[in-house]
Amino acid sequence: MRTAKHHIYPLTSLRFFFALAVFFHHCYFITKRGEVELVRLYDRFFSEGYIGVSFFFLLSGFILAYNYGNDYFEAKGKTLRFYIARFARIYPLHLLTFMIMIPVSLHDLVADSAYVVPLRLFTQFTLTQSLTFSEEYYSTFNSPAWSISTEAVFYLAFPALIIASTRIYKRLGQLSYLLLILCLGLVPLGMLLTPEDWYHSLFYVSPLTRLFDFLIGIFLLFAFLAGKPEAISRWLATVLEIAGLSLLYLFIACSGEVGAVYRYSAYYWLPMAAVIYVFSFQRGWISVLLSGRIFIILGKISFAFYLLHQPCIRYFNKFRDLFFSYQNAYLDMLIIFCITLVTSYLVYRFFERPVNRWIRATFADRAN
Repeated sequence: MRTAKHHIYPLTSLRFFFALAVFFHHCYFITKRGEVELVRLYDRFFSEGYIGVSFFFLLSGFILAYNYGNDYFEAKGKTLRFYIARFARIYPLHLLTFMIMIPVSLHDLVADSAYVVPLRLFTQFTLTQSLTFSEEYYSTFNSPAWSISTEAVFYLAFPALIIASTRIYKRLGQLSYLLLILCLGLVPLGMLLTPEDWYHSLFYVSPLTRLFDFLIGIFLLFAFLAGKPEAISRWLATVLEIAGLSLLYLFIACSGEVGAVYRYSAYYWLPMAAVIYVFSFQRGWISVLLSGRIFIILGKISFAFYLLHQPCIRYFNKFRDLFFSYQNAYLDMLIIFCITLVTSYLVYRFFERPVNRWIRATFADRAN
């Protein structure tokens, strides 16, 4: 399978906007202020911000398949090098934010029974909380980290997945997409047969079902490599980009008519895949805008923004009354956003990137 080497900057930049959507989703404290317009705003748009996670899972499958083709893992030591690179990518920042959240989680720990506390700490430390199927574990400490736990499972399975997927695609060609669609149908079918109490843990958190999001990303890469983006004009590409974003907005606008369990994953597969696909060609004017330096920087710090926004929200709300006397939820969100943005840049610049490079430089050579 051919793998391209150039960066797809629009997709890098889009990561920030979907991380921002998750940020707004976690600003549910604004609904407790008794302001009707805030409640409406949250219920209408912000509450659906969790769909950013779906975008990350699809994009992860696409980008990993883009950067690590089937042939990559045939060379000796490459699989171990891949695992080291993935560990360096996610674990140091997870560990940092986990430790940051311990002080503001002490009240929850005190309320726990004796055996739950060490299990919570263990699952968080080992990034296995999404495997517990229990909100008591995957929503504790820095709650967005559950998605990193799920992502870690994808990383472990990726070498086998990309090899198997590539072989299926080479053998079946376009029919492989039909096979994928049939497999995807198992998820909504499972939703119909599953008790409501299991909806969130099984269809939103569990890597067993979110693996389908990841697989969509891999097969999107096959479609991308089979296409000819250079044949698409700038204006046509712009129309397609607008159409992709409009489709996503339409799905969000109609989300109130769809059950929550379907919105956890399956409902947003089509618009998310459309957005990733049309922007992967990076031909339209919106792609040109997203390829600007500022947006690329925002995309690069998006992982830090994603893992730091919850600590910033928690600490701000815990201590805001000590420093501020105003009552304005909009201003609260603005202040938290600015704090998260600045902190994310600093953490990316002075912790995430240096530690990532050090781990890869120190341990990657041993994989040879």
